[in-house]
Amino acid sequence: MEMVGGPQVAPELDRRGEAAGRQHPEAERHQRPNRARHGDNFNRREEGMGRDDGDEEAEGVTEPKQIIPRVGYNKLQDWMQRDPDDLLTFITIERSGFPHALEDMPMMKKLDFMGGLLAVIARALMSTANPRAVILLLNKIRSSRFLDHGLPDYLTAMQMVSSAARFRGFRQPIKDMLALMKHLMTSFPGNIQRLLPTIIMADYTIRALRQNTTVVDAEIERSLEEVNNIREDLMNREKARKAAASVEIGQDNGEMPQAHEDHQPPNDFREMTIFPDVQQDILTRAKPFLRPNKTRGGYDDTGHYLDVQFRLLREDFIQPLRKGIHEYLDLQRADGRNVRLTDIRVYHDVSILMPICTHSGIQYRIRFDVSRMKHINWRYSKRLIFGSLLCLSKDEFNTIFIATVSDRKPELLQDGYLQVRFEVDPDAVRRIQPDERFVMVETSAYFEAYRHVLTALQTMGDDDIPFRNNIIACNPQVNPPRYLFTAAEPTYNIQPLIDGGHHRGRGRNQGRAQRLNASDDDSDEDYAVTPYSVLPILQADRWPSAETLRLDDSQLRAIRAALTRELTIIQGPPGTGKTYIGLKIVEALHVNRGVWNPNDNRNDNSPILVVCYTNHALDQFLEGIHGFMKTGIVRVGGRSKNEKMKGFLLAELRRKLRDMKTVPRHIFQARMDMRHEMEKWQVVIEKTAAMIDGTERGLLHEEVLQDFMAPEHYESLTQRVHPLDEETDHGIFSNRTSRYGPSCLPLWLGLDDMLYREEIPPGGGGGGVEVNPEDPEAPAAAAAPAGAGEDAANRIEIEDDVAAIEDDRRIAELEDDEVEPRRRRGGDEADVDQEEMRRIRFRDQANQRLVLDIDNIPDVGGGEWQVQRGGRKRRRQRLQQELRSTDTAREEEVDRIGNVWTLDEKERWRLYRYWMGLYRNDLKDNVLECELQFQIAADRLKEILEQEDRAIMQAMTVIGMTTTGAARYKNALRQIRPKIVIVEEAAEVLEAQVITTLSAGCEHLVLIGDHKQLRPSANVFRLAEDYGLKYSLFERLVNNDIPHETLRNQHRMRPEIADLVRIIYDDLSDHVSVTRYDDVRGVGANLFLVNHNEEELKDEELKSVSNIHEASFVVALCRYLTLQGYHPSQITILTPYTGQMFLFKRLMPKEQFDGVRVCPVDNYQGEENDIVLLSLVRSNTQGKIGFVKDDNRACVAMSRAKKGFYLIGNFDHLARHSDLWSKITQKARQMGKFGNSLRLCCQNHPDEARIEVRSARDFEQAPEGGCLRPCGFRLKCGHACERVCHSYDREHENYRCQKPCVKTICPNGHRCRKQCQEPCGDCKQLVDRVMPGCGHRQRVPCSVPPDFKCQAECNHLLVCRHLCQNKCGEEHTRTCMVRVQKALGCGHSASVTCHEGSTEDVRCSERCAKLLDCGHRCPGDCGSCFQGRLHAPCRSDCGRTVVCGHKCAEPCTRNCPPCARKCENRCVHSRCPRECGRPCEPCREPCQWRCEHFACTMLCHQPCDRARCDRPCRRVIPRCGHPCIGLCGERCPDKCRVCHRDEVTEVFFGTEDEDDARFVQLEDCGHIFEVSGLDRWMDMAADRRSAVDIQMKQCPKCKTTIRRNLRYGTVINSILNDIERVKGLILGDRTRNARKRREMQTKLRALSSSLTDQQEKYFKDRLDGQDLTVEEVACVENALNFAARIVEWKTQLDADVRASGDGDVSGKLQALNAEAGPLLSWFLRQRTRFSEQELREARWEFSRFVLLAKCVQVEGRLNSCPNPKMTAAVRRRFEAALRPLRSGQPLTESLEAEAKLAANEVVQLIGGLGISEEERQKIVTAMGMSKGHWFKCPQGHIYAIGECGGAMEESDCPECGSRVGGTHHRLLESNALASEMDGATAPAYNARNLPDPGLIRRLQFE
Repeated sequence: MEMVGGPQVAPELDRRGEAAGRQHPEAERHQRPNRARHGDNFNRREEGMGRDDGDEEAEGVTEPKQIIPRVGYNKLQDWMQRDPDDLLTFITIERSGFPHALEDMPMMKKLDFMGGLLAVIARALMSTANPRAVILLLNKIRSSRFLDHGLPDYLTAMQMVSSAARFRGFRQPIKDMLALMKHLMTSFPGNIQRLLPTIIMADYTIRALRQNTTVVDAEIERSLEEVNNIREDLMNREKARKAAASVEIGQDNGEMPQAHEDHQPPNDFREMTIFPDVQQDILTRAKPFLRPNKTRGGYDDTGHYLDVQFRLLREDFIQPLRKGIHEYLDLQRADGRNVRLTDIRVYHDVSILMPICTHSGIQYRIRFDVSRMKHINWRYSKRLIFGSLLCLSKDEFNTIFIATVSDRKPELLQDGYLQVRFEVDPDAVRRIQPDERFVMVETSAYFEAYRHVLTALQTMGDDDIPFRNNIIACNPQVNPPRYLFTAAEPTYNIQPLIDGGHHRGRGRNQGRAQRLNASDDDSDEDYAVTPYSVLPILQADRWPSAETLRLDDSQLRAIRAALTRELTIIQGPPGTGKTYIGLKIVEALHVNRGVWNPNDNRNDNSPILVVCYTNHALDQFLEGIHGFMKTGIVRVGGRSKNEKMKGFLLAELRRKLRDMKTVPRHIFQARMDMRHEMEKWQVVIEKTAAMIDGTERGLLHEEVLQDFMAPEHYESLTQRVHPLDEETDHGIFSNRTSRYGPSCLPLWLGLDDMLYREEIPPGGGGGGVEVNPEDPEAPAAAAAPAGAGEDAANRIEIEDDVAAIEDDRRIAELEDDEVEPRRRRGGDEADVDQEEMRRIRFRDQANQRLVLDIDNIPDVGGGEWQVQRGGRKRRRQRLQQELRSTDTAREEEVDRIGNVWTLDEKERWRLYRYWMGLYRNDLKDNVLECELQFQIAADRLKEILEQEDRAIMQAMTVIGMTTTGAARYKNALRQIRPKIVIVEEAAEVLEAQVITTLSAGCEHLVLIGDHKQLRPSANVFRLAEDYGLKYSLFERLVNNDIPHETLRNQHRMRPEIADLVRIIYDDLSDHVSVTRYDDVRGVGANLFLVNHNEEELKDEELKSVSNIHEASFVVALCRYLTLQGYHPSQITILTPYTGQMFLFKRLMPKEQFDGVRVCPVDNYQGEENDIVLLSLVRSNTQGKIGFVKDDNRACVAMSRAKKGFYLIGNFDHLARHSDLWSKITQKARQMGKFGNSLRLCCQNHPDEARIEVRSARDFEQAPEGGCLRPCGFRLKCGHACERVCHSYDREHENYRCQKPCVKTICPNGHRCRKQCQEPCGDCKQLVDRVMPGCGHRQRVPCSVPPDFKCQAECNHLLVCRHLCQNKCGEEHTRTCMVRVQKALGCGHSASVTCHEGSTEDVRCSERCAKLLDCGHRCPGDCGSCFQGRLHAPCRSDCGRTVVCGHKCAEPCTRNCPPCARKCENRCVHSRCPRECGRPCEPCREPCQWRCEHFACTMLCHQPCDRARCDRPCRRVIPRCGHPCIGLCGERCPDKCRVCHRDEVTEVFFGTEDEDDARFVQLEDCGHIFEVSGLDRWMDMAADRRSAVDIQMKQCPKCKTTIRRNLRYGTVINSILNDIERVKGLILGDRTRNARKRREMQTKLRALSSSLTDQQEKYFKDRLDGQDLTVEEVACVENALNFAARIVEWKTQLDADVRASGDGDVSGKLQALNAEAGPLLSWFLRQRTRFSEQELREARWEFSRFVLLAKCVQVEGRLNSCPNPKMTAAVRRRFEAALRPLRSGQPLTESLEAEAKLAANEVVQLIGGLGISEEERQKIVTAMGMSKGHWFKCPQGHIYAIGECGGAMEESDCPECGSRVGGTHHRLLESNALASEMDGATAPAYNARNLPDPGLIRRLQFE
């Protein structure tokens, strides 16, 4: 590894190759010019697509840094040794370093490095297995510095070389470079302009080298010529595209083209585009070249064969589209509004809204108009099902976009939303704007299946089709498989077939497969050598007999043919065991795998490929294989409903392989890189999509749309009515989730009337909801089809063909999904949840841009106005209609709009949609590159997964696929090359679908099916009939006498049912087992055809028919059969028509019919059931029987029943129009199984009760499955069964007798009062009983014991004199819960429960109502105001006008804080983005005030240096032609002196009516004034500024602030400068404020340990926010200082509590400490300032708190004081002073003085030790003296004597003046030892103490 300068971090690369420095596409968007009309004024704000919604993660996924090795020349040489496929996969991985080598300019200066780089690229481009990886590589090169700079520099350097040896080294790089150019031009033709300079330079360099060297050889010349030809061709195409004219559309009679059987095709089918071309395929009137499928005889060659199949299949999906579009265009010209199109469905007003990221790439959500489709039940409609082909156009189909339905949710379709995948021209699709409108047509063609098959046909050659001698030439000679000729005498072991066991032996290459899907019961079985374990397979005479193999003769011939012929055709009539024989064939091949798959190399392993037409059939077949092969199976396709197959799904095996960590490293790394790449772009796309989706869900805020509005429009919109000026609480103006605050858009758009003016009409308030049939949101039951109402969940499930079609179409959808395996694993669920949370977050961010959400429209009620029931739906409907309307204002109309409030409501909505369109288009433009990169990564990921899947399939023994899945995995199958292919249901599959499953490696093909049952389905009936598209390969080969085997013995149908089938299969025989079936119970026949003549009904939407008579009859018969004891799962109901199935759903409640299978005939092939009921539906007078006439479909329908088969239909009608049904009817008549009624037989009365049923009503004669006779069965209880005759539970084991019980159950002779079926239990008869003890009389059940507790009310009187609340028999109430009024400490009373003794914790809720200093009443209550000590702040509105002109929005305050509204200062250049109270940055653009006479030279914010021009304007008003009434250089007023004379001459200033009066129009409000009067009005503010408040001038009429008229710029700027100075005073000095902030932050850190998290957060939020004003700084500082003092005192109180030995004192201190918490919370309330009253009250409350704490400590020493002077009077004075402090009343100066005076008096009498224990200990410790040094004076004041402790001098007590101390170590007699100070019992000095001065410490109460 070469490392230059250490490891490098991978930079992000953009399309121009700019590394590291490029911004994210979402951030780069901020640098692109605005797409809005008013781009000059547009600067993308933070509200754009950047980090705008408070979410740092919204930009994308945080990417960990990767260590990327630097690539050098040696590493390039090493890479050249790799295989091209491996090299291609490797170098597209970021970690390989190659993408960064394309950006490494220093390395690209080296010629050898450039040559090596070109060589590596050329070798990688040789790969043919990974086309998507090639595109990914070319895309990286296309957007790299290598292409833009490296190659041009390299070509220039070539010309500078002089060495001949060096020249020769250029030959191969030139060839590689030319090959690269060809690839780039071919893959990216739209980038020809970018490649052009490099190609021209290459041409010039090669010509120069040709003249001077021998480097240029013939190969280089040819390559250069090809490059130039391609270049010229692309340039010409570009010119032709621009100059192309539209093609005129002619008439089309809709007829099929003539067959050209003997003509040669006009072009090579391999060069035809698979997608329909507009001019050649859609608009053309020329008939396409088609040749029929040759059902008899062979084809000329392989090319002939493939050409026929390709053109027929392509025409099958294109013709309905072509014909339908022609019909639509013709009807449009003829105004055929009510004509129904037959081939297509048309959808109008289609818009492509937003991209959606999926695992398969970019898809799009579209919206279409559903206003006329309310009758459609999308759950069952065949419209827009998965895979349907769509064609969109906006120019009458001169250009089209092809798409397919990729996701279909009925609930979204109901609102017109659909998810699609565009199939062609993705670059053009990405550039479609959301406001573009299309017409969309739909055909039912499943394009995905066509696409893969057609692509495979185009890439097939002669060698790709095996058995050409049979398939193409139709030669009947069939050879054995080639693999049998590898041995001289090939032998098979068929002993397991004889034993009937399942051989589980594995082949030599099955170990890996076992690891992938191993099972617990895997085992090997050994077989003894027998004659049949080494059977010479090709010797027919050595084979065992049919009896030995337990087969019949036809089955033996089929198996022998399947094992010995390379092309085997096995026809299996119904019930003959086709699947059984197919499984036997697979088992035999599996057991003898070593014969046909002898290679040990895993990469050369050749699995058996099993192909079925449907998912259901595939699951059944693979489940059968699983019976003898426990491992080695892979089921490709994610739509398996079979639980046993779940472990064999390709996705599950892939997961196991990853869990075992055996995925090749380069595949694993490439997959992870692609997933990471997709996720990176997905974040950006999803955020934008959420924003676009928000425009569909609600009304955008005007702040979001501001950049897309003209400035004058925004100003007029927001200035006219501001939401905050409206005194309303309604939510119309504000969305609670919006980040932009209130909005006036709802008012402007008239939505306030919608919300508030819906008055309930008289009598309209009650009853139910009236359903309006025109209301699209009317209850579903009113519009939905039958069976689709609210009880649809209680109806039986039916197998409608919508679900069946979608299931079969969704091929391997989960295979590509990286999310599903992660979700199932559980280990990465956090990743999935994170993705979902990210989507939710984006949606929430989008919601923040809405002012009104369509899904959250508020219900408004109360008062006089009420919204009537259903009004919410109508409001939602109205808003939805307006948001989706396509009626949008045009740009020229918008330019003419001035004041937006002058528009009517319709025009306002048109303007809003114009703004919204610009907004959405801008969002869409910003993710174009992201969509491209995401799609490239998704395609690459798909390719990587296919490589991984191919490796898994290669290791298996059996691969199972549907035909569509096989087409999708065609490339993988080509590389796997299965030798053996087995196709089940081969007769149902189109020939092209079978052919494309084959590969050149196929040596053995087995086709199993029955061409007399269902045939292949084609979209175009005429192609099927006239061109033979209905013939499968199976049927064509049978018709051409290719050897085939037919099974003869059926094992399903009882003989009389089989007799009907023998009309089709005349040699079909019955197995003996079918003759042993029991007869169907309760019915007179096991087979019967019920004839009727009731008319059918047609369903136009479903394009189907139904027959209510048949449906009700079949449902009644089904119920009758379940009453006979048949389980619902034994019954199947079949019908050919979807309409009839939905009728069954409506008629069959789930609780009765759950388990009965209702299924279309086509979906039931290959299945069977005991009893089948068939409804044929068709009965009409037009002679139509539809596809019931199809013999194949009839064959399927008649051959599904085993024991009972009942048909109902108009058989007379069917027989007249179908030979087959005529024969069936005739046969049934002969058998006596035909009639107009079906006979029912009662099982209980078989000889007496026979019922003939013709209709559903006739089944009422057998309501319980028997007859109408009473049952009469005697039950075990002796009663008789009361039911009518019933066929079920004939022994009455489950019967419950409902008669009254007659048993006596107690000694009192009472009888049981329950039903006979219920247990008797205790006697419940009520009796009167006198309760012992209390004497109450109670009525109780007889069985109640005597000690029953009395339930009467207790009349015992409690101690509190309230009655006991319990029952008489219960214990008396201990806690009285009666509520009483009790007095509180504040003097008020409160309601409390009686048992509550203390009211200390009860908060008083009495209203305070004290008059505050501001003059308003206090809004708090007694409790919240601390009993009047700390009042709540005033909440009255301030209402004053602040300096900016807005009203103060804060509550009552002395000094108004800075205005928090959005600043409205603006000029012609820009607007201030800050809050109004913050300083504005002055505009430094040049002043725009100029005219032809004067021009201002100052900057915009400065006073103008020119005079006002008073000359008349010389312009003419465009709309009326009259002269302008304005002034030169000023904006022309929108009023005219002639047209609007009354308005213009209205007298205001007094000079308006003068003929030469000139006018000025205020731009802020639109009012017009005479100029001289307005000049005087404006100049008054400037002249008398000192005598008035500083305030902006306002319009004299409407009071709108004047900001924008340039004529008054000097006045406006002067006032604004004054306002800015005032703002500076309010905000204060920023340096001082910052210093204060830092000081407070330091103080907070010191205090944080004593604060709670919430309290600390309060200060951090205030100190960490934006710049604080002077008042805000003072407010925080005050709160912090108070908090510090409270914390300090709480700490002191805690210490005092711990030190106190008096329990009473300790309790009081604890209670006082509890008061500190609420006090601190009061200081930390959210406020911007402390009012003077708050500060004053806070200081008094804090003083009261401290004073009370000290008094409590003094009080504790009061009772133990020995001083005789402590009289009762002193005590009374102290208690009187203490009482106000405790009562909670506010502290005053007088109360404080009294308390301090009384307390000091007590302290002195106590002895001066009026201190806390902690203080005493600190004093003693500080003095550092031993015990015995403390003494007290006669009055008890403490002092200390130092040194030895003996008194050596006398002095006066500083407290009372008494003598203290003594002399000669002798203490004065009046003094005493102060043992209370240090606990001493004797003085420290004894007999020999020396004199020393004493130290007296003063202790006093402060």
